[in-house]
This record gives sequence, structure tokens and C-alpha cells, in this order.
Amino acid sequence: MPATWRPNLRRSAVPDFLGHGEADPRAGRDGAVHRPDPQDPRTFERSKLTREGEPAGLRDLTAQLLAARGELPPGDADEIAFDEHAGWLRVRRGEFELVANFARETVHVPLEGALAARICTHHATLEPGYVVLPALSGALLA
Repeated sequence: MPATWRPNLRRSAVPDFLGHGEADPRAGRDGAVHRPDPQDPRTFERSKLTREGEPAGLRDLTAQLLAARGELPPGDADEIAFDEHAGWLRVRRGEFELVANFARETVHVPLEGALAARICTHHATLEPGYVVLPALSGALLA
């Protein structure tokens, strides 16, 4: 290889889909690649995040979680437990336990000790040795 050889970095960083029997995934229906103009004020307006379509109570839930974060002890999690098949996760840090249900049905997450629900995304039921979480929900227990 000659000493002046330089790889074509643009070609290796941006794959050439055209000419290989594949359509460019960035292209619109007309086949042209449309890129928004970063200097156009309309691009800025279309890109701004809003709270439109936000679930009711999300702002309050976020505020409660941020306040509780200040009460957590420093450091990493003391214990992490999960059941991939059932779809739940439990993380203990100090006196707090964060439990989450990623399944589409209600789950019983095993607990040790008596805890109370501090913050819940949905109604969580505490039973002896378990917390019952509805589908796609979570709770902070202490």
C-alpha cells in the first residue's frame, strides 16, 4: 500500500445503499432525501418538545420522584432482583425499594419486610411478602 493512501472516510461512515439493490432508508416517498434546514425557524418550531399528549399526572409524578431522589443514600444499589419471565424488577437502595412491572398483566413481586408505598404510577397493593403491581406500572416503597 502506498504511503499516500487514505481511506474514503465518508464512504465508510455513510453506507451507499443506492446501487446495491436497496432503497435509501432516509428517502421519502418520492425517492429524494429530505433534510430539515437547521437555519429555518420553522424547523426550530417543529422540533420543540411540548406537554401535548402527556398522560395526566406525569408532571406531579416526576416532581415526587425528583424529591425522593434527594432522600436516597449515596452509592449503588444494594440489591437487584428480577424475574424476566414474569416481567418484574426490584431494586433496593438503603431503606427504599423500587419495583416495576414491565408485563402486560398484574404481577406479585416478592418483598422482604414491611414496607409502605411512597410513590406509585398506578395503584399498588401490599400483601404479606408481596406487592401487587398492575400491568406496566411501578412504585417506590420505603
